[in-house]
Formats: sequence, structure tokens, C-alpha cells
Amino acid sequence: MAYNAKQLSMSQSGSSLSDGAFFHNPSSMENANQSLGFSYHRYPADISLENLYYSFMYKDHLFNTYVTKLDFGILEDGKTLETFTAKDLVLGIAYKNQFRNRLSYGVSIEYLYSTIENYYSDLFSLSLGLRSRFIDNRAGLGLSIENLCYILTGYTNYKNQLPAQYRLSTYYKPQYLKGLIALDVYKNIDKGNLYYVGGFEYSFNQTTFIRIGTGKYRLGLLTFKEEDFYKELFLYGFSYGLGFRVNRYNIDLALQSLGAAGYVMGLSLNYPLSYK
Repeated sequence: MAYNAKQLSMSQSGSSLSDGAFFHNPSSMENANQSLGFSYHRYPADISLENLYYSFMYKDHLFNTYVTKLDFGILEDGKTLETFTAKDLVLGIAYKNQFRNRLSYGVSIEYLYSTIENYYSDLFSLSLGLRSRFIDNRAGLGLSIENLCYILTGYTNYKNQLPAQYRLSTYYKPQYLKGLIALDVYKNIDKGNLYYVGGFEYSFNQTTFIRIGTGKYRLGLLTFKEEDFYKELFLYGFSYGLGFRVNRYNIDLALQSLGAAGYVMGLSLNYPLSYK
């Protein structure tokens, strides 16, 4: 799940790109001395995600602390018709360092507390990442292992595991084009399914950006109905976004189509308190 609107607008590709908010690969966090950010995503069925993070440098080591809340809204039991609520809360800290300005490595630790009415579950999750950039930072390659978890308490006696996965990501900035292309390929460790997502960002200038993304998940949204031909051609499974830099503020907007289920809308604000 994307933590900010920039990630959402590129269909969660580009995890090897530098970003202020923690993403799938902790080694790709941006080297801002101090940065504060907030994101809000609205999903269909009144589901919402809020993320607040603060990153800082300590003795040339980058740290990112964040809180994420996922609210599933009011749900209804299909048999009893009784309503109930479900929420997830994530507390995380991520760490990044560099080796000879060529290789970045990072680690993140998260604590997840999840509730469904009167039931709850909690766990610790670990993610590890490596990233290297070359050709004057116009290209990059990242590798990460995500969601290695240890369950403390399950909803029931049976403890469901998070989908641990490994991810290979890359990006390229053409020399004569003010944009970049990003691609992520990932696979669940326990399952044999291979997924991919890709994105493109174009920069009109130093202050305005447009983004688009899609992935393999698009295939599962298509119905091939004649009356929905143009919707499926241009919307289903695509994500779009805009980015603006106003003074020192970074403002990102995103819209992602989930097919017939509806749309995800995202807004992110980032303010570098100081920059390295």
C-alpha cells in the first residue's frame, strides 16, 4: 500500500527512487536533514489511510519515524446485519546509511496493531533494502525483502502471516528528456505469483510534475464489456498524479482507478525543515 500520493500516482513503482516518506525499500529514503510530511488517501467503501512521518539525520545516519492509520469504516455482518469497525495502526522507524556514496542500505521495523470489533492482533515486521545509483544518479537499482514478521497475538489461535515478499526495482532518467521511467517486479515468498508495476514522471520545470502508472493488477480489473470500452482503455487500472513545489513545500495529488470498485484519491504535503 502506498504511503503518499506520489507513490500512489505511479502505482507504487519507483521504490528505488529517493523519497521523503518510507516506501517498500528503506534504503531509498531521501537524505533530508529534517523533513515533515503528511498524507491522506480515500478508498472506496469509506476506507481511509493517514500517514504522518518525520525524518532526521543523526551523525550522518538517516532515520524516519512514522505513524500510519488505516480505517476500514463501518462494516456490516452479512448474516446478522450487525455493524462493526476495523482499524489498523502502524508505528515504524526506518534507518538508512551509505557506503562510499555508491551503495545505500536500510532497515525498517514496524509494529502493527489491528482490531476487528472486539478482536485484535499485533505483530512486528522487518524490511531490508539495498540500492545503488550510477550514470550520475540517472539510473538506479534496488533490492528489498519486505514484511518478515513475528506475530505476537493473533485474532484467533490460528496466526495469519503477512505476505512476505522480495522486490527488484529500477529507474532511469533519459539524458535528453525531463522525466523518468520506473519499474518494480516483486514476488511473494510463500506463493509463486510474480507481479510488476511501472510508472512515468515528466517534469515541466523544477516546480510542476505529472505522473502515470499501471501494473499487472490492471488485467484483473478488465471486464471487456463493450459499453465500458473507453473507461477500461484509459482509466481501469491506471493511476494519475500531479506534483508541485511551492517555495519549500512539496504538494502531490493522485487518482487511481480500481475499476468498477471506484477510485483512490490521495493528497500529500511535505516540508523539508532543512536539506542536505
